[in-house]
Amino acid sequence: MKKDKKGNRALGTKAAFLAGMLGKAMVIAALAFGLVLTGCPTEVEETPAPFAWPADIAGTEWRNSDGRTIRFNADNTFFDSRMNGGESDNTYTVTGFRLWTGSVSGEYYDFTAKKEGLWDMDCTYTITSATTISYSGQLYGDPEFSTYTNTALSGTITISPATATTGTQLTAAYSDGAGTVSYQWNKDGTAISGATGRTYTPGEAGSYTVTVSATGFKSKTSDPVTVTGDTILTLSGTIAISPTAATPGTLLTATYSGGTETVSYQWQKDGTDVASGGTGTTYTPDIAGTYTVTVSAAGYLSKTSAPATVTAPTGNSKAMAIPLTADTLTDGSITAGGEKWYSFTAASGTSYEVSWQDSDQKASGASYTVDVEVTAYAGASTTALSGFDAVDRGYTTPKTISGQAGTIYLKVAGYNSNSNGTFAIKYAPTAAASEGSTRATAIPLTANTLTDGSITAGGEKWYSFTAASGTSYEVSWQDSDQKASGASYTLDVKVTAYAGASTTAITSFDAVDRGYTTPKTISGQTGTIYLKVVGYNSTTSGTFAIKYAPTAAASEGSTRATAIPLTANTLTDGSITAGGEKWYSFTAASGTSYEVSWQDSFQKASGASYTADVYVTAYAGSSTTALSGFDREDSGYTYPKIISGQSGVIYLKLVGLNSITAGTFAIKYAPTAAASEGSTMATAIPLTANTWGSGNLASNGAQWFKFTATASTQYFHLHPSFGTLDDLHIQLYNSTGSTVGTASNLWNWSMSSTPLQTSKSVTSGNVYYVKVWPDGSTKSGTYKLAFNTSSTAPTP
Repeated sequence: MKKDKKGNRALGTKAAFLAGMLGKAMVIAALAFGLVLTGCPTEVEETPAPFAWPADIAGTEWRNSDGRTIRFNADNTFFDSRMNGGESDNTYTVTGFRLWTGSVSGEYYDFTAKKEGLWDMDCTYTITSATTISYSGQLYGDPEFSTYTNTALSGTITISPATATTGTQLTAAYSDGAGTVSYQWNKDGTAISGATGRTYTPGEAGSYTVTVSATGFKSKTSDPVTVTGDTILTLSGTIAISPTAATPGTLLTATYSGGTETVSYQWQKDGTDVASGGTGTTYTPDIAGTYTVTVSAAGYLSKTSAPATVTAPTGNSKAMAIPLTADTLTDGSITAGGEKWYSFTAASGTSYEVSWQDSDQKASGASYTVDVEVTAYAGASTTALSGFDAVDRGYTTPKTISGQAGTIYLKVAGYNSNSNGTFAIKYAPTAAASEGSTRATAIPLTANTLTDGSITAGGEKWYSFTAASGTSYEVSWQDSDQKASGASYTLDVKVTAYAGASTTAITSFDAVDRGYTTPKTISGQTGTIYLKVVGYNSTTSGTFAIKYAPTAAASEGSTRATAIPLTANTLTDGSITAGGEKWYSFTAASGTSYEVSWQDSFQKASGASYTADVYVTAYAGSSTTALSGFDREDSGYTYPKIISGQSGVIYLKLVGLNSITAGTFAIKYAPTAAASEGSTMATAIPLTANTWGSGNLASNGAQWFKFTATASTQYFHLHPSFGTLDDLHIQLYNSTGSTVGTASNLWNWSMSSTPLQTSKSVTSGNVYYVKVWPDGSTKSGTYKLAFNTSSTAPTP
């Protein structure tokens, strides 16, 4: 007997196999099912590959009493869990499929399996009914017989509503059944391509059913629902998200292509609409999950994209610890049973406070979903620092680390083995907590400047400013209850104001708790004003920020006629009151394009000091019609808005996101040929495919590169290990200076050394220009950029 290259027994020829098996199989099959053969069965037909499996078995999985499985795939292949032990090696090509008839009950089928050109075993599979398959033959030389069954799903599948018109969403409900099922919607008995969710909205009249399937079971189809009504148009384009795999903090971009309709967008996380910021073409998720986007247009059925999976970054061992930045709250996440490591460097003689926010955090922690414990280690030691082993209350009182020098490691684990979700952690030198703790040592504030501070449990912090006669002042603060930008502060505070040496609080300014919502006004005072900050209760400690501003600043430039002139490349602070607006202006030169950008309470990093979420609209001269594409824009903090083809005065109107919005923001404009080497298209730095190009950015700067496209899709890579900048924006332009696609943010969220990348669609052979600028107006430093045709970065 010959052996195949796996060491199994093999027949010498295909003919010998078939001759031996087709006779033997019929007898065995008959015996196995109690059937009597009175004569040789007749082969009605033989269907060579490719062919279609019978509908009752296609795509299903069958099991025998030992738990072994066989499965029929859609591509003429067949899987048997017994063959060679591992599933990756168990898929066989079926070479022929035979229909037989005779004195057996009705018709039945048999087939043989082949792999790598060799007959692996002496076997025949016989399909005797929709729920029973028999196997007979020899496995590695030993006779074997088995029966496999495919039982129907036990549950009930229904559709609601029972009757509907076109455009009405149908919902499938599978009840009283075991296991997780998948769905397939059908119209008039034919599967609808891509309709595999629990809901479906028909655009045509007809009879609709839904089929549920589960591994190891025969599928089940619902009773039909009749849909009536006129046909509703289907959007002609397609909607897709890029990238399809990302980590929290990565910009996701929705692209509707191939269609002429004007569509609106709605992002979803795990099937639920994103409530805030989820109606644009881009969305930056801050938490892991499955994200989709749905496009809609009046008179059309909506379309939903394939999902993009956002997965939390790694960092689950001491060797992969993520470095923390002093006084900066860093977001993180863990899976059930997992852990996440962080580190910072302790200086000799300095004590440090470690604090965190999680699902138990009283106020600001409402956005975090896991309850965590934190353990601290010094250097390579495996023994926790004294009193800092699996601590659960860092969100109430920061934990202090003293008498250490060198690397401190912080291990974050779930409160129990099932805990998973998001949290945030930070460290801070404790010296910051004690300064300015009495009126005599009050810290002077600078007008219109947000000043950070912190207090320990039961403590207080004092600040001061000088009030001028006849001027009113607004005092505002950010803390753990601050709606958006205050997410980086950990303490809920109350503020009291005193005039001079008085120990009586200024009227209506005694232990005020809501300065983050509406600034408190101080009027009719002259001389030093003292502001005492305390925690909301005696056990509270953490960080906050406070500022004061003359109220005149809030009203100036409140009409186009009194618009405040902006200075090129200069971020200008401003504020608005609830229901108010603020106007700015600059002069555009013919032939020059300009970028307008702003920072507000939603600004990812540097905007933490601003308190108002604003819309911006641009007008040319006296026109009352907004410039095209620049009407109530909400995302200038992410990507600057471009104004091109204008000359003369440009007016910018800022309003709050809603009628109760009040607070501060900053805005600027810049010619698109902004400062820094390689700062114009004419002096752009050439890039060569697969070769890293060097860059160096100054504050408020930008830099230009150019390249010749080598394919229709080009990938751009930023290497965090090659410089000091790891958070950059890039925008492509064609040779005429028009933008190509949208800007992308290459952001090293996980603080890893893995290159960051984004892809752009271009025309091969054309010359393109790449503008690069840092995230945040004050950032500067070096970096390296490369492009190629692969999502894998070039070798350093």
